[in-house]
Amino acid sequence: VRMLLLLTLIILSLANTARIRRTWFDCPAVKTQFCTRIYQRTCGMISLNQRKVFANKCLACHDPQVTKWSLGGC
Repeated sequence: VRMLLLLTLIILSLANTARIRRTWFDCPAVKTQFCTRIYQRTCGMISLNQRKVFANKCLACHDPQVTKWSLGGC
């Protein structure tokens, strides 16, 4: 019984550490005219339940539906 409890606690702690804490940034109100082609995978937030992967934050914020961005995939 103790071994089962210990195993359950280990699994739960690993599940909690696997969650990624994401920092979201607002897209600027004024868009730049051009974006670089430097690849830095970025997640663009279209709505709370809808996200899309872009090559970089500039390309993400150039999408009129995207309001926030975060580094990394979605």
